[in-house]
Parts: sequence; C-alpha cells; structure tokens
Amino acid sequence: MKVWFVLTNIILIYLLWAEYLHYFKADCKKAGLGLTCAVVTDIINIGIIAMILAIAHIYSIQLMALFVSAEVAVLIFYKRTKKNSMTFRDMLMQIKHGKFNVLVLIFVIAGILLYTLFPTKFMIGGRDPGLYFLNGIHVSETGSLQYDTDAYLNENYSDLKDIVSPGYPALFSPVDYEEMDGRPGDISPQFMPLYTSLLAIGYDLAGVAGVASVNGFIAILSALVIYYIAKFYLNKKAAVLACILLIINPAQIWGARITQSEMLSQLLFYCSMAVFLYAWDKSKIRYYLCAGALLGLGCLNRIDTYIYGLGLFVMLVYTIVWNREKREALWVTCISYGFFGILGFIYGLFGSTAYFISEWHNGTLSLAVGINLVGLLAAVIAEILCIVIKSKKNIIIKLICNERSLKICCSLLGMSFAFLYFIRPRLGESFDQRAMVEFCWYTSTIMIVLMVLGIYRLLRTYSEKSEQYFLMLFIGMSSLFAYLMKPSISPDHIWASRRWITVNIPIVLLLGAYGLTELDINSKKLLRIGQGGVASYLIFFSLWQSKAFLFTSLMKDIDIQYENIAQHMLDDKIYFTAEESVASYLRFVYGKSVYLINTDNLDGISDYISRHGSILYVGKTGPLGKVRFNTIVDTIYDYQIAGKYLQETEGRYPRALYDKYYDVSIREINSDNSKEILLGKGDFQLANAYYEGSSIVASEKGGNMFYGPYMTLDSGDYELSMEVELQDSTDRLSYIDIVCNAGSDTILKYNIKEGGKINIKFQLHKETSLLEIRAFAESGSHMKCSDIRLKKVD
Repeated sequence: MKVWFVLTNIILIYLLWAEYLHYFKADCKKAGLGLTCAVVTDIINIGIIAMILAIAHIYSIQLMALFVSAEVAVLIFYKRTKKNSMTFRDMLMQIKHGKFNVLVLIFVIAGILLYTLFPTKFMIGGRDPGLYFLNGIHVSETGSLQYDTDAYLNENYSDLKDIVSPGYPALFSPVDYEEMDGRPGDISPQFMPLYTSLLAIGYDLAGVAGVASVNGFIAILSALVIYYIAKFYLNKKAAVLACILLIINPAQIWGARITQSEMLSQLLFYCSMAVFLYAWDKSKIRYYLCAGALLGLGCLNRIDTYIYGLGLFVMLVYTIVWNREKREALWVTCISYGFFGILGFIYGLFGSTAYFISEWHNGTLSLAVGINLVGLLAAVIAEILCIVIKSKKNIIIKLICNERSLKICCSLLGMSFAFLYFIRPRLGESFDQRAMVEFCWYTSTIMIVLMVLGIYRLLRTYSEKSEQYFLMLFIGMSSLFAYLMKPSISPDHIWASRRWITVNIPIVLLLGAYGLTELDINSKKLLRIGQGGVASYLIFFSLWQSKAFLFTSLMKDIDIQYENIAQHMLDDKIYFTAEESVASYLRFVYGKSVYLINTDNLDGISDYISRHGSILYVGKTGPLGKVRFNTIVDTIYDYQIAGKYLQETEGRYPRALYDKYYDVSIREINSDNSKEILLGKGDFQLANAYYEGSSIVASEKGGNMFYGPYMTLDSGDYELSMEVELQDSTDRLSYIDIVCNAGSDTILKYNIKEGGKINIKFQLHKETSLLEIRAFAESGSHMKCSDIRLKKVD
C-alpha cells in the first residue's frame, strides 16, 4: 500500500506538471517552476486529505492511496475531455527542451544534504517538536487526531487523585480546566491539525525517520518558492542569493530538521504571496481566491497565522480607498482567507479545546481574533465612507513617486530598527528588549541595512506599479515589528528563532538580497567586488552560526533507546514518573501505563505508597523529596535515554553540543519506616565526574562533580554523610555545599581536608524546595564519593 500511495502521487505530480506547463504556454524557461508548483500542490493536497480523514477518525495510508488514485482518475478524465491539452509526447518534448536551471538543482541537492541526512529525532514530550512528533505517530497508529479516554484512570481516579496529575504536557485533562466538561482520563490535544496530519504520512511511509524528514522536504520547497518569487518579481541575482542564504540559515536548518510547524506555515505563506503577485498581474478572481485560501489554510496549521489578517485587511482598505479596480479581488481574497480561518477556529474550539482556552486566556488568540475583526470593521467603514467621498488622491503612491518623501520614510524605517538594536537593549535586560540584537544572530546586522535599501529600491523602481508588493510588505513588516517588540516565546536559543522563521527571516533575506543586487556606484568593478565581498560574508556568517550542528544528527538513536526501555516494562503494570519529557511517549507510542506523579502533593504520595505497599516508578527519585524518608528504593533496571543536542542558552548564541539525557531507570519504591535516604544514580547529575560502580569519581581536571537531587524537605534537622577518598594534592580546595532555590541560597559549605567518612549536619528553618547537594573536586584529587546518605534527625 505504501508503494501504491507513492506511485499514485508520482503520477499526480506528473499530471499536475503537465497542466502547469500547458498553462505557462509551453514556456521552456518555466519547466522547473512547473515542477515546483506540481510538487507543492501535491504536498498541500495530501496534507488536506490526511487532515480531513484524521478529523473524521478514519485516517489510514490505504484511504490516502484511494483518494489520491481517485484524483488521478479525475485528472486523466479531465485531460482527455479538454481541448488542446498537453499529451504525454508533448510533455516529454517540453521536458527535453526545457531549461532547468542548474542552480535550482544545486539548491535541491544542498537542501537534501543539509536537511534530510541529518534530522533531529526530537522524541521528547516536554516541548512542541516532541509533541508534534508524538501526535503524528498517534494519528498514523489510531487514524484520529483525538485520544481515547483512559478507562483505568476514570475508574480509579478516587484512589489516584492524590498521586496522579491527569494529562501530559500539551495533552490536557478536563480536570485542569473549569470551562471543560469530561472525565479525568479524557485528553484534549494541543495544536492545529494540518502539520500533524502530514507527519502521520511520514510515519506511515518510513517510520520515525519519515517523521523526522518531513520538514526537510517542506523547507526545500519553501526555499524554491522564495527563489521563484525573487526571480520573477525582483531579479535573478537576488533570487540566487536569497535562496542560498535561506537554505544555509541556522534557523532554517534547525527548523527543517526538527518537527515544528513553522516550516509548513512558511511554505503556505510564501505560496500565498507568490499566487497573489501572479493574480495581480493576471487580474483573475480565481487566483485571488487561491491566494486567500493558502493564507487561511495556515490557520489550520498554526494559530499565529491569524495575525496575518492585519496586513491583509490593511491591503483591502487600501484598495477600497485608492484602487477601486482591485477592490473586488481583495474582498475575494479576504473572504477566502476568512473561510479557512473560521474552519480553523471551529476545529480549535471542539478539537483542541484546552489549547484554545489557554491561548484565549493568555491573550494570544483573543488578540489575533480582535485584529481580524477590527480589520473587517475598518474595511466596512471604508466602503461606507467611499460612497460619500468620491474623489480620493492616492497619497501612498504620491509619496512613493516622490524620491525625497520615499527616502525620508525609508530612513525612518531604518531608524526604527536602529532604535531596537542600539537603544532599546540599554533600557533593560529582558529578552523583549534584546530581541532585535538576538534576531540579528540569524540574519546579521548588515542584512537589516540591506533590507531597508531593498524596500527603497523596490518601491522606487516600480513606483505606481509597486502596489502588487504591498501585501507582502504589509504582512512582512507588521510581523517583523510585532515579533521584535514582543517575541512571546521562551528566550533560549535556538528555540527562540521559531518565532522569526515563518515570515521574518525569509523576508529580511529576500529584500536584503535584492537591496545588495540593486546597489549602484559609478565604478562597476568596485561594485562587483563589494557585492561579492558582502555576499561571501553573509554566506560565511550563516555557515559559522550553523557550524555546531551543521553535519550532526541530534538525538540520533532515541527511538531505539525507547524501544529498549519499553521492553523492560510490563504491559499489565502501572508506572509513575515525574519526568514529563518521556511519560507521554511511553504511554501513547509504546503502550505502557505510565502516569505523571503529582510532586506538589508529597504527603498524598506517601499515603498512597503506605496504602498499596509499593509503586513502580520510572526516572529520577529526587522529585519525590521527603517521601524518600518513608520508603526504600530498589532499582529494577538502570537506563538512560540520551543523545547529542544543541546548547540551550539565554542571552548568548549557542556554540556547542552537549549530551542531553533523561533517567528512565525502572524502580520499585516500597513503604518503610526508615529515616535515612541512600542517594545514588537516580538522584545526581554528573558534570566533571563519572560512575565507578555506585561511587562517583572526579575527572582529572576536577571542578564540579555532581549536583542534585532537587528535593523538597520539611523544616527540621538533617545529617548528610558519605565516604570520601582523596589522592595527595598540594592544596585542599575540594568541598561539599548544600543549596536550595535553584542554587540561589546557600545553606552550608563543608571544606574537605582529608579522606574518610564525613558527616555534615544542617538545619532547615522552613519547608525548603529544590534542595541540592553539590560536590567540587580539586584538580588532580580524583575525589571519590560513595555511600551518600541523608538522614532526618529527630
């Protein structure tokens, strides 16, 4: 069935290619464009089909193959009945004589090498890419975007409610939302359906590797669409440079390798802009309808697409007031966009209720909806006013045609960026205030200057005919300023670049490349040298920013590691864990009954263990805190899920990879009256150290050895004891310290002068959270710590 699905899609692409070539009137220069259009159409087509089937709970690769086969049959019938349709022989002749740009082929090969050969298998449930990955697998295996209710949790919730947190990250339970009705075991998944449905196809075709590769293909197509926009509506040199810079942009490479929906939104947005530009030239309503549909389709992919309505309605008001000939076409575009936007909103209300409630309460969704309603209202008011006011001079075009006025406006635009880059960061240290500086880590500051120049040259060159570029400029600049003023995302990098990769980074690269190619000085030789030098710097800059992960596949074997731990878990047993990052995968992908434990109710956990005698537990035991004093922990299977990952940095650009790991050891926690905790592998994270059996040994260079277990303890007297071994060293700089509140408060520091058993007594005056024991070893000491115990003193 997979082969059938692939073959029918190849046939469909061929038929679509023939139609596009026929439509382009056998223009040999557009053979590559026709193929790109055909492949993009096919991707969007199967995404929509998969989404509809998944919403209807009947998705399968078999049904997908049937639907695509039906489309092929309809298209063949259409071609047979259509006069002057291109025959297979005509198609071959067209391809034979077609001029396929070698650069386009190079772009595709470069994209495949950079994107699909080094994917990131982000099967981590705590962040969006991992949740998309999970949802895609779920749709493939169940045929539905929705999750079945948990019968065991529903039946036993009265017993479990003090120990379990219903739901998982981005898989919400009605228990957490007053506005929702339902049982504790019901699940309301986060996110919109389109991208998830495409991931399901990837999983059906190639398993985990297929899911990880979906964005790579989407990103290649997106880069080609942007290339053709620049080629046909700016200039060829700008097209080549913009495409190269986008393909090797660090945020683009990252987004193409990881499962995040921004790549699909990027493709839909720039396809919409390409069709709109074409529609403006051809003045045919069906193209405007298509442009609006593509823009609106993005609302079924990401809710932040609704903010693009601001630029669209501004364009509508512009045509109502100053270009009445295009007014009807823009209304059609807005209606088409609005139709899909409403469909997306309806799906969110009923298919992702908890997500929509959350986004409405935090203001993101309500703001986006408000922007669209205000835009619609402004358009209606403009229509009414235009009935009364007949004569209206186009002050926008007048301003553009006046060179001095245009220079002033572009200078003000440049000054706005200068303020955001040089002055705003001095007003505070928050990510919002530094957003412009950190945005330039992905584009370079030179590109911002070139973008402003590109806007000036674009408007100056096309003057009265520049109106067709307004929509892309309106949405591009409004999105850029909105997300530079308030990115509304976690400030760690490279994560933060997600907010800018859909529209902002590509528009800067596109207009910046155009600005560079439109530089004009008297000496042609100096001009070529200057342009070549700047272009070379920009390419080097992007590659340098990407070097840490350029040729590395991150979290490479994580799926194999999951399978290993799953094999050691029993299907008929209930497991608890505090590790949000792995719980949902073990539960929904590998079918294990794993529940998140409620670490905010440690007394409830103690009571549950006392009632049942024991529990099975996965992961680090540190989060259980004081529960450990009444229990004995036995490790059944010691294991970690690990892989290389890019540093997660705030306020600085990430330059290196590190080993990201999650403790998924299986443990049995038995009720006991012990007042002493034996601390071990499930409690500490190692830095400059390694395990030797159950002992922790410092590395040659010394430094921070270990830290953890981030416990919550009641007030009272405690004693920490451990066996310490030291080799001879000239100084005694090794020490143990006890801190809390993420290391901000030091409870005690103990200097280690000699080896042997040490006992450290300390007192907590109130309940203390995130208590941490840390060891620092002197260089060359090879300090060894073993038999680490924490005792509560009566």
